[in-house]
Amino acid sequence: MSEPRAGGRFVAFIAGVAATLALIGCWALSRQRAGGEPTRAGVLAAELWDPATGTWSDAGTLPAPREQHVMAQLGGGDVVVAGGNWLGQDVRQTLTWNPRTRAFTPAGEIDLYDNAQRAVALGDRVAVFSGRDSSGDAQPGTKGAVFAGGKWTALAPPLASPFRAVAALSGERARVWFDDGEADWSPASGQWTTRPTGPKLFAYVRGGLALASPEWGVALVPVACNAAEKQCAFVDDKIAEQANAIFAAHEPPNWWLAGLVPLDGGRLLLPLEGAAFVWKPARDEATPAAWPEGLDEAYAIAAVAGGRALIMGGHWDVERDLWNSTRAVVYDGKSGAWTATAPLQHGRTHHAALTLHDGRVLVTGGGVMSWTAIGHGPQATAALFALLVLAGLAALWRRRTAGRAIAFAAGVALTLTVAAAVLFVLYAAGSAIKG
Repeated sequence: MSEPRAGGRFVAFIAGVAATLALIGCWALSRQRAGGEPTRAGVLAAELWDPATGTWSDAGTLPAPREQHVMAQLGGGDVVVAGGNWLGQDVRQTLTWNPRTRAFTPAGEIDLYDNAQRAVALGDRVAVFSGRDSSGDAQPGTKGAVFAGGKWTALAPPLASPFRAVAALSGERARVWFDDGEADWSPASGQWTTRPTGPKLFAYVRGGLALASPEWGVALVPVACNAAEKQCAFVDDKIAEQANAIFAAHEPPNWWLAGLVPLDGGRLLLPLEGAAFVWKPARDEATPAAWPEGLDEAYAIAAVAGGRALIMGGHWDVERDLWNSTRAVVYDGKSGAWTATAPLQHGRTHHAALTLHDGRVLVTGGGVMSWTAIGHGPQATAALFALLVLAGLAALWRRRTAGRAIAFAAGVALTLTVAAAVLFVLYAAGSAIKG
């Protein structure tokens, strides 16, 4: 009877493997959006938000899609749109937007690195910087360009080091941080003034955001940081010890800085993913701020007059996976509360927002997640397979033995172990690619 028993244990083992695969397959299919596979489409329509009425209006049409780009407004009123990418390809074409005609006009092409792109307006000029860390055969460095008089001019950095952040200073100067130092740039003379080498503030391919003010000097915050090491904020080249202690103790769900928004009273709003802080750089004080219920990531934020901030679009409600949101909310720096305003006319994610000189907010670009219809064959096949496995298990249960039970459990355990190993390898490969 040893052979039949061995055969029964083998069948039980295979049944354990099949049952686990069927359950994993059903779970995976249930995680898909009903009705199709996701695809990405660009949002070409631009929108303008009026703080006086709290409503949105059409602001022209982009000639081609782009996301994660930068914008800055010239002294004369036109807005420069540069950088970004679309479906993994860098966007070299730049544009200008006229606030009177609300039309976009091609403004030439520039070559930028795809990391840490930042734009800063200095009177009648806009400077754009980008950085790249060493990766494979790629050499680290900085690429920059200046838009003035309707054309672009390459801007050679003073240091052969990756760009990190830039801030506009008084007197139409810009302070630029690199991985190996910092320098001030004067657009009037085109000259760089290298500053004394200070502490290495941070080193990360996505760089940081900086904002200068007579109230606090220069505040600098990395886009991503390690809160446990208290390297999340700096004031005038010094680590913000008190604020960083609060940041580390609070442990936000994911430190990915979306903006650096000035409020009244010398305070800054630091919006992250699922959390926010209000920070007073001059006194190095920080407190957790309220957060819009349901907001997750991929949104844009802009400053609004009166110590307020506007958040629009993005990914809301993780449980229901609501991408391409049209939701828009306003943060009141005095009350600390978020209130709803009129929704966007076009839902979008990874878009750009800019506060104009007149207080209105311009929103451009981004994309939407859509779903291409597919048949229900995979779901029906998985369901039929699961029913067959359950039928087999029912027959097996009628002649159960300890050996068969152990063999079945071994099949389940082996399948789960292999699945976990495969997911780990895929996760590690994905992290390496992103890094």
